[in-house]
Amino acid sequence: MSKSFEEILQDSYEIWKKNIIIGLPALLTLFSIIFALIFLAIVIAILILFLGIEIETLKMNLQLGVALILLSILFFLFITTVNAFMISLAINMSIEAIENGRTGFNLIFYKGAKNFFPIFIASIIIFFLYVIPIFFFVGLEFILVKVFSFNLIPLIGAAIIGIGIYTLYIFCLGLLLAPVNYAIVIENLDGISGIKRGVEFFMRNKLVCILLISLLSGINTLLSIIGNSVASIFSVIPLIGPILTTLTYIGFLIVAIFIMSGISTVMWTKTYIERGLDKNYLEKLKKSVVRSS
Repeated sequence: MSKSFEEILQDSYEIWKKNIIIGLPALLTLFSIIFALIFLAIVIAILILFLGIEIETLKMNLQLGVALILLSILFFLFITTVNAFMISLAINMSIEAIENGRTGFNLIFYKGAKNFFPIFIASIIIFFLYVIPIFFFVGLEFILVKVFSFNLIPLIGAAIIGIGIYTLYIFCLGLLLAPVNYAIVIENLDGISGIKRGVEFFMRNKLVCILLISLLSGINTLLSIIGNSVASIFSVIPLIGPILTTLTYIGFLIVAIFIMSGISTVMWTKTYIERGLDKNYLEKLKKSVVRSS
């Protein structure tokens, strides 16, 4: 018999308290993104200087355009690669913590690489699921422009409706796909199968998933309120106020990511194991974790 939602939350919290390092992969992802953005900015600056383009009269040319497109693709692939590795690492650490009580950074490359490629493929597919509808709505706007001959009222109305529909679409898609990475890692699936299993898990456990997402969103909001409140206190200090406020925001961002990613990963992993797997699979999972630890 599967555990209740309250029991899952309680167990997850106790596991997380003993294994707070599960939040480190998310921080490493954040630092990787910051590093990549700085590197990207430096490369773009070098390109502009190399091509002899003046900043004041910066105009897009073919060389710069192609370079920016290639850099954007490389940036996206780098971030997706790092994110996939870190997600695989965090979830495998959570599985080990749930089954053995403790986890660590032993076998870090094995844990990260074990399910890296399926998560990478799933991330690419999910990215297109989010992006493709944008082209549909943009195309629809062009059609409406021709039909209504630049009459602003129906065009603005159509744009508002389109934005509303797309917002609802990404919200529902986010809910459906929330368990995907956990399905891939816990059941050792490929990317496409993981997406299917993740959606199936959500449809079978809609209430639990929505409650879990709501709870985690609430905790995240609470941390944001605390961070903003503390930062606002420093903002009234003359001269150094803005510096202290900025440092406070950065500090709370790091702490929030560290705490929330760890709690979220453990809770989702525990929920999926309890609600998404049969007893036979659970026994196999325990044996595989013992062998790999």
